[in-house]
Amino acid sequence: VGALLGYFLLDRRADLPVVQAQPTGHPLSPFFDQDFDAAFNSPYLKESEVQHYCPCSAYEGRWSLSEEYKLPLPGNRKPGVYYLAKSADVRMKCSKLPSAGGQRGRTLSAYEYLVNEIWVDTEQTPWSPKYFDKDNKVYTPEFEALVFEDNPQFRKVATIISFFIDQFEITPEFIYRRGEPCGRYATDVDKALVEEYEIDLKHILKNVLGDLTNTNCEATPNIFCDPNELREKESVISFDCRYTIRTENLGIGGGYPYRKGYRLEEQSYKDNLTCECE
Repeated sequence: VGALLGYFLLDRRADLPVVQAQPTGHPLSPFFDQDFDAAFNSPYLKESEVQHYCPCSAYEGRWSLSEEYKLPLPGNRKPGVYYLAKSADVRMKCSKLPSAGGQRGRTLSAYEYLVNEIWVDTEQTPWSPKYFDKDNKVYTPEFEALVFEDNPQFRKVATIISFFIDQFEITPEFIYRRGEPCGRYATDVDKALVEEYEIDLKHILKNVLGDLTNTNCEATPNIFCDPNELREKESVISFDCRYTIRTENLGIGGGYPYRKGYRLEEQSYKDNLTCECE
């Protein structure tokens, strides 16, 4: 009886109510990605509207995460828990609502389906000084070169599925990004790792990643002031951000830097737009 009770007490933490199945694609794909002759009402602008809502009409379409990025996840009992941003399947559409300045064609809505991962350092190496230079608030070359999948010291704990809504404001000089999360859940959870390294996934999902998705990002220079310069598979919009936990500065006098970029994969309207860069 004692052994059985001990088993249940030990396994209580690992027995997380997680979702095992993953969607096969963007949950809004049926609303955006139908064939031209399908019986549906596309959320993208009609051809008769694109010139009136330039430049944001040029940004409509499918975008992706331009490159992976990784971050430490503080707030755990022990060091060595990391976040790896793997992919973002994004649909962007021009909003017909006027911008804060009353102009149309400047506001862009985006819907992100995110697949990310949680990894653990099995040696629980202290974050600084090996991976982070606190004095200069930059990552060390060793951390920049670190590839979790190729290093046996690191093991994957879980896959995190998230949905996020963005709003972009486009001006001739800058592009501004803000947004909010619409939920996330863990799947493919390695319960043995969760137990062994005392990883509180619920806390990570609700509090730690909750703060990450609300992190402030700087405006990025608008290198596509002429929207006709946007190119499928090439054009990238990147935002420099800093990650903190609420009002805390993580003990380093500031946040952890990261860059999130979006690559244009498939443009809804590819023909010439007549709006000028002004």
